[in-house]
Amino acid sequence: TEHRERRRLARILHDNLQQLLVGARLRIQRVRHLAAGDEGRAAAEETDALLSEALAVSRSLMSDLYPSVLYNVGLAAALEWLGEETMAKYELAVIVEADEQAVPGDDDLAALLFDAARELLFNVVKHADATLARVTLRRGGGEILIDVHDNGKGFAPQDLECNRGGTGLGLFSIRERLAMMGGRLELRSTAGEGTAVTLAAPVAATAPSEAPAPPAPLPATRTPAGPPATLAGPFTRILLVDDHRVLLDGLDALLSDEDDLAVVGHATNGQEAVDLAAATHPDMVVMDINMPGMDGIEATRRILAANPSVKVIALSMRDEEGVMAKMREAGAVAYVSKDRLADALVGTLRAVAAGEEPPPA
Repeated sequence: TEHRERRRLARILHDNLQQLLVGARLRIQRVRHLAAGDEGRAAAEETDALLSEALAVSRSLMSDLYPSVLYNVGLAAALEWLGEETMAKYELAVIVEADEQAVPGDDDLAALLFDAARELLFNVVKHADATLARVTLRRGGGEILIDVHDNGKGFAPQDLECNRGGTGLGLFSIRERLAMMGGRLELRSTAGEGTAVTLAAPVAATAPSEAPAPPAPLPATRTPAGPPATLAGPFTRILLVDDHRVLLDGLDALLSDEDDLAVVGHATNGQEAVDLAAATHPDMVVMDINMPGMDGIEATRRILAANPSVKVIALSMRDEEGVMAKMREAGAVAYVSKDRLADALVGTLRAVAAGEEPPPA
């Protein structure tokens, strides 16, 4: 129940608050361009800085509640992200070796294993005086196994057995929660020689043995737009795809000020994007990754299969490398983080149109 509530709250942050903040930043960017006088522009820039800070806080809170990479890409990618985050926050070197085939097959079990691994790494940071930790995800004997080793000062395991009423470094709680799901925790530690903890959980009966079937097509509901009939000169035709209306409107307003860029349609899900791409023949598609039904990854594959000359620019609120890698594999040529849309999107579109290397996301 706790994991599901964390995920629900994280989705509320992503699907509502963060999209509103991004939309507000896009509008403020336009105000900044239109503002008369230094005072007006300075006020717009201060407001943009505050919105950016609020967005960063909400993203950090969302990751603490339930890292999106866990349910978007899987446990292996989530552990790699956790290693990177631990190194960045606490300056502890973390080596992650994760077998992508080690799939729990159950979201609750994956969340429990991830939380347990995160707790163990935090114990290393807080108590072990270690310089290196290694996290290994593997599958063996019908179980998913996560090993967390460190080169710290270690301790006598019997000291924890008498500490069940206290924190016990969180190990007792982890052991009990794993046991309730048919798993176990094994601990090996010697003073001065580091600590090794193994988390073991049974592979759920629902663990996938093959790739899931593609989602059923959703009906298209948006009418293709089109560049104004009076638009003169060459321009780049752009299809905007995002499941949040406020963000689509903000993107449209941002691009409407550019003479060389023309929005030819809006889509709010992957299937709609595929249908509108076939109808409007855009030069570029600005594609959100996380959408209901068909996501941006599958929509990108289908659009490029029908027309390989289209350039897809990926959008996401998240910066997880695993998600970006899947988008690149699908054929996206560039990526822009939503919290930098106002600053980076136009430059990225023009660079891709000119066949140049796009600026950093």
